[in-house]
Amino acid sequence: MKYYANIATYLQRDLRDLARINDLAPFRKCEQMIALRTGNILNFSELARDTGISVQTAKNYCSYLDLSFQTILLEPYFASTSKRLIKSPKAYMIDIGIQKVLSGQWDGMTGQQYESVIASELKKIISTLQPDWNLYHLRTFDGLEVDFLLVKDNKALAIEVKISDRVHPQDAKHLKHLESVTRIPHILKFVIYEGKEIQELQKGIWGIPAIIFFGPGE
Repeated sequence: MKYYANIATYLQRDLRDLARINDLAPFRKCEQMIALRTGNILNFSELARDTGISVQTAKNYCSYLDLSFQTILLEPYFASTSKRLIKSPKAYMIDIGIQKVLSGQWDGMTGQQYESVIASELKKIISTLQPDWNLYHLRTFDGLEVDFLLVKDNKALAIEVKISDRVHPQDAKHLKHLESVTRIPHILKFVIYEGKEIQELQKGIWGIPAIIFFGPGE
């Protein structure tokens, strides 16, 4: 019940002031639909249809949630001229507790929820310590997908996320040929997972536990 009270207070006060939303019902429905889509490519037309609002209103609501640090709208990397790259954002809810309330996904931690936690941590690190880096996702129409791509000039760090406590060489398959897709010459490549050991999965691609990559919590 505490989560519901906090969400209600937030919606009634902060978002109403930010966005001047008079009718909160469609906004709350939109937020619920985003919670169900956390960690996925966001299709504004589908979101508008499922919420019963216009596409422009759906985009506005997503912008309000992003501006108020409730969600991360992770833009795609498409600085390359390649037509293979998908150019839609991914949506992440920053507070997984709120995401669970809105989505009803209470049974353990899903892969999308875990990915949302990693997205939040990366966003915080960049915002506070490395503001000259930019955070993206990458997906091509022929199936290549990388969860996170951190880019600065001609350098990048690519990250795949696995909720498993073990990783295998095939978990690095999407990281192998990124240079040819992105035209970025220098890319460090990692698979973040829930295990305890740093391992080389393929040449130059490392599996690294999240607790080591981000450091132990306080």
